[in-house]
Amino acid sequence: MPITPEKIINNIEIKEGASVADFGCGSGGFTISVAKKVKNGKIYAIDLSEKSLSVLKRKLEAEKIYNVRLVLSDIEKGVDLKEEFIDLVIVANLLFQVEDKEKIIKEAYRVLRKEGELLIVDWKKGEVVGIKQKALPEEVKNIALKASFKTDKEFDVLPYHYVILFKKT
Repeated sequence: MPITPEKIINNIEIKEGASVADFGCGSGGFTISVAKKVKNGKIYAIDLSEKSLSVLKRKLEAEKIYNVRLVLSDIEKGVDLKEEFIDLVIVANLLFQVEDKEKIIKEAYRVLRKEGELLIVDWKKGEVVGIKQKALPEEVKNIALKASFKTDKEFDVLPYHYVILFKKT
């Protein structure tokens, strides 16, 4: 069963005019869901693949969604967003692919406003995703705690993925 971004997004509170960054947005499943929910907000869809951003651009045009800014960037090297500027950072199916999970979480902390939230969605233990290194929930919680986040909520809404919402303290 594929990830259902709507199912996750509907389980969290997002203010109508929120600023949201989708780290590793890919072709935009979460970006589009959030953009529809936060019509008066601004979504920053960030990915290092021009091809993924191009696919997302076509989807946004087809659905007449205009509150998304596409950002080509390697998140492990940092993103071009101001400090304490974002209300919600989404990191979905990204941590299992990156070398430096800590860097991603620290970058989320940097761009989030006080009381901002970090949404992590990644593969559950035991799920097969090629030879990629999984970002297990315990590891993610430890990294987030070190970065001064606190665990806000955990969801069990998907069969193959875990979902954790952290709050910046």
